[in-house]
Amino acid sequence: MSPPPSERAELIRIVHRIMTGDYTSEEKVDRLVADFQAAVPHPRATGLIFWPRDEFDHDPTPEEVVDRAPLPRDRTLSDSLGE
Repeated sequence: MSPPPSERAELIRIVHRIMTGDYTSEEKVDRLVADFQAAVPHPRATGLIFWPRDEFDHDPTPEEVVDRAPLPRDRTLSDSLGE
């Protein structure tokens, strides 16, 4: 099941920041990675970003990464991020 559009957009923003290096410190990227891992059920969530060739036959877009790792039906991004 895909996340609601606003949550999908937030996950895409997180993945985009990680993939493009849009962070100011290792602590910031660690937090982004932790947020993504907490929000998605995929067993190799970070692998979708850092080692995409294990799951894709091309370099995926942030949208493709998010679509490969949808939220479980009973969770929301806010739940995953502890908000």
